[in-house]
Amino acid sequence: MARARELRPRTRTQIDTLRDNLTGLERNLPALGGMGGRAVELLHRLDTVYDDMARLQKQEIDLRPEQTRLESIEERLRGDRASVLVKEVARSVGWEAARSTVTPERERWWWYLDKELARRRRSTLQRWLVRGGIILLALALLVGAYRRFLAPSPETERRIALVQRAEQYVERGDLNQAIASYEEAAAVDPNDPEAQLWLGVLYSQVGQQEAAMEAFRAARRASSSMLNYFLLRSRVYLRMGMLDEAASDVLAALALDPQSSQALFLLGDVLEQQGNYGEAMAVFYKVSLEAQDPALQVLAKVRYGMLLEAGPRMEAEAITPTVEEAGR
Repeated sequence: MARARELRPRTRTQIDTLRDNLTGLERNLPALGGMGGRAVELLHRLDTVYDDMARLQKQEIDLRPEQTRLESIEERLRGDRASVLVKEVARSVGWEAARSTVTPERERWWWYLDKELARRRRSTLQRWLVRGGIILLALALLVGAYRRFLAPSPETERRIALVQRAEQYVERGDLNQAIASYEEAAAVDPNDPEAQLWLGVLYSQVGQQEAAMEAFRAARRASSSMLNYFLLRSRVYLRMGMLDEAASDVLAALALDPQSSQALFLLGDVLEQQGNYGEAMAVFYKVSLEAQDPALQVLAKVRYGMLLEAGPRMEAEAITPTVEEAGR
């Protein structure tokens, strides 16, 4: 009888379940590549782990070993496994679709790993530009700044100050104040298409559709060409994070001039921000080979190199595409 009692299985507890889920996460980490739709299950399992730990902590259970394991998992998910997980979820169900099923809080960062990775890439790009000593690009920027800002008129100084103030308001999300500053800038120089384009986009964001259309018409009149109009407006949309609108204008620019390196570069920017990293790499590679502007050519090489280094990795045959392949 005593031996029968010894063989009776132990009742499983909440902490057993927590440890099993942690073990499952640890086993999944090396095998993320090729998981496809099962990668989303990892996000749900992280939810379960966090919920279980919160309940157990309220019971004053010592979870220091489990906390250490979880921190190690988080470190890898935000580190060397981040790009792989982002790639697998994007390929299977897509990040927006995955989030829509749970509407996660921002604190649950793993549901927003795609956005975190995109921000990290942009930050890394800035460091490359600073540390890399891209002399040709720096010289081109200095020459452009010299030509544009040498002995500016008082009106030009006033317009620049107003535009800088408006940009600060946009960064803070104060669109009404940004509109006021751009309106002043447009009054100083009615022939500045960029101020009018910003007004058009901002008016549309605050529901002033008629004013937006009038500003866009003024910008078209002030632009040197329709190609330039679409290029300028797509940049404004990109700054505002309005990717669908930016993509529409970039495609309109390419319809006018399929060989425009500026339009192709902006297309690469849109694709990268949409998470289409392989396509973005192909476009940047094409621009790096074909752009006539040396500064744009160098910048395209940097963006291509950033994506190549940071991933997600392209297939071996697509890492160094031909010009024809890159243009498809």
